[in-house]
Amino acid sequence: MSSQAIQLVAGALVVLGFGGLQFKRLDPFRIPYLALNFIGTAGLTAVALHIRQFGFVFTNGVWAGVSLLGLVRLLRHRRRAACP
Repeated sequence: MSSQAIQLVAGALVVLGFGGLQFKRLDPFRIPYLALNFIGTAGLTAVALHIRQFGFVFTNGVWAGVSLLGLVRLLRHRRRAACP
């Protein structure tokens, strides 16, 4: 897949998450929203790194990290709640 195609797909995932949030279809504290943000921004980070656009590497990398942290925290919380 070309870097242009990856950018388009990854960007679409981020916009899909944002749109879902704006139209109250997604909850910012649930897996679908966090996963869309993480996957999208991780893809954008990878492409930016490949083409040496370090400002975008920083911005999308931090965004991906925050999204991943949210996913990890949510999954840990669910795991603790499921364990007696």
